[in-house]
Amino acid sequence: MTNRECLVRYLASASKIEETHYATLPDNDAKSLLMAVTIAHQNGAPLNVSQAMQMRRIGSPAKNHRKINDLLDADMIELAHDAGNRRTKFLIPTPAAMTIFDELALALAQACKLK
Repeated sequence: MTNRECLVRYLASASKIEETHYATLPDNDAKSLLMAVTIAHQNGAPLNVSQAMQMRRIGSPAKNHRKINDLLDADMIELAHDAGNRRTKFLIPTPAAMTIFDELALALAQACKLK
C-alpha cells in the first residue's frame, strides 16, 4: 500500500468519525483550535488562553475567544490553573475530546495495515 492510499483510507475514516461527533465539534475553526490544544497538552506544554487567542492561522483574537467558548460549551476543553499562578488559565482537552482523538488514532492505525 502506498502512503497516499494509506492517507486516503485514513481521511475517509476520519470523515466518518467527524460525522459521528458533528454535534460536539462545532466547526472547522473550533476543530483546528482543539487540535492545537491537544497537541500542546500531549507535548507537556498546554496552551493558555492568551496563546490560543493569538493563533492567527485560526482567526482573530475575538474569533478565537468565541471558539474557546464554543469548545468549553461542547465539553471538549476545560480550563485549568497552574498551582503557582492562579491568574493563568490553561486549556486542557476533556476526556470526551480525548475519546475522539483515540478513535482517530485507531482509524489511522487500521488505515495503514496491509490487506
